[in-house]
Amino acid sequence: MSAPRLTFPYSGGGGGGGISGSGTAGYVAKFTGGTSIGDSLVRDNGTDVSIDMAPSVGFKLSVNGNTNIVGRIDAISSRISTMSSGLSSDLVLQRDGVEAARIIAGGLLGVGCTDPANTLETYASGASGIRASSDTLANIGVFQYSGTATGASLTLRKSGGTRAAPSAVNSGDTIGTLQFSAYGTGGNVVSSIASSVVAYTSPTNISSNLTFGTSPSGSAAAVTRLTIDSAGNTIVGPIGAGFNTAPFAPLQVTGPSTATATSAVSGILRVQGSSSACLFVGSLSGSPFGMYIQTNGTPYPLVLQPAGGSIGVGGITSPATNTLDVSTAGWGVKLPTAPANGGANTLDCYEEGTWTPVDRSGASLSFTAVAGTYTRVGRTVIAQCTLTYPSTANASDAAFSLPIAMTTANTNFGGATIGSVGALVKNNVTALIKSGAAPATDSRIALITYNGAGTVTNANMSLVTIVVSVMYNVA
Repeated sequence: MSAPRLTFPYSGGGGGGGISGSGTAGYVAKFTGGTSIGDSLVRDNGTDVSIDMAPSVGFKLSVNGNTNIVGRIDAISSRISTMSSGLSSDLVLQRDGVEAARIIAGGLLGVGCTDPANTLETYASGASGIRASSDTLANIGVFQYSGTATGASLTLRKSGGTRAAPSAVNSGDTIGTLQFSAYGTGGNVVSSIASSVVAYTSPTNISSNLTFGTSPSGSAAAVTRLTIDSAGNTIVGPIGAGFNTAPFAPLQVTGPSTATATSAVSGILRVQGSSSACLFVGSLSGSPFGMYIQTNGTPYPLVLQPAGGSIGVGGITSPATNTLDVSTAGWGVKLPTAPANGGANTLDCYEEGTWTPVDRSGASLSFTAVAGTYTRVGRTVIAQCTLTYPSTANASDAAFSLPIAMTTANTNFGGATIGSVGALVKNNVTALIKSGAAPATDSRIALITYNGAGTVTNANMSLVTIVVSVMYNVA
């Protein structure tokens, strides 16, 4: 059977039947009747084709009006656009008769919304998000090119209500979270940076905080490690049950109350300079109030017990029970050898040393077998010495220097004890402590008789060995 054919019979002189009609140049003809033709909506200028409009220069196909395409449109090295009366209108993409995306004036793309407020906006009444995936490297970048001082920003915004009718946030709302998720058998959030509303008072009074979290060993869930509160305080460590919920300083480091320093390199807080020297602060095991401070040396060099106001120094391993506990062998308390401030009721001076008395009688005698020591605590001096007088017939009053000169002029004190192998000294001699008119050079121990009725001369002490014990105040 042969294929059907369209035949245009010809009869000379214009007689007989056939197809007739007329058209306009540039229009593609169409059948307007069974045997007549005329203009269609399609135009062809030999270069471009159009439907229901004049061909547009540079466009192979131009269509005026809504277009229904069953199948797909492939745009290779070209573009797809819509035109209305020569003006740009929205480009809408639909799926199953439902709008999925729209590009509006200005090149703003909305996915799930008809009025995007930025270059790209997505919206869904349920869960919504943007995901970048790759088998090699996935990356989302925010780049800004301008000469202004303001930089690029990434905004996480929280509101109540809906997109069409937003409402104010509530106290306690999480504003946004930057999550770091690791895949095991699913996506586990192992680190995070989050911000929450601490208190909503008014549109111009919304306080917030910022938290940072990581997951510990043995877990796959983020735990809060650092918090910056609405007052600007920084809290390192947990906040909640068992810990103070409010910081008491601009920087608060919180650790478990059972943290124990078993070596010289442990603690809750470590401060280190450019060298290996560092300082640790920690909490003693079993006592949240017994705090210790140590360097990277001997454990527990300083223990503080604020509950009892006591301090332990020198390797104390339990909270001190005395106001100051320096009970470890080899440790002690060192004070200045001269008063630091001279204030009343202040222990600001301590000194130990050897004492070698010199003659203060004016005879320039030289003592032998001299051996003495002294201890100064505050303004009180306690001293002992042994000395032997030379052979002398000098009649000057016997006197020799103190270990530390007195500071007040023309002052006399008692308190010296004189002992000797000689019967004369043992039975008759004692001493008077005197500062003289020039205490720095004239402070002395003056030997006198027991009843104070007479003086003891250098001649009286010739070749006598004496033992002196003295206690006096320098001021």
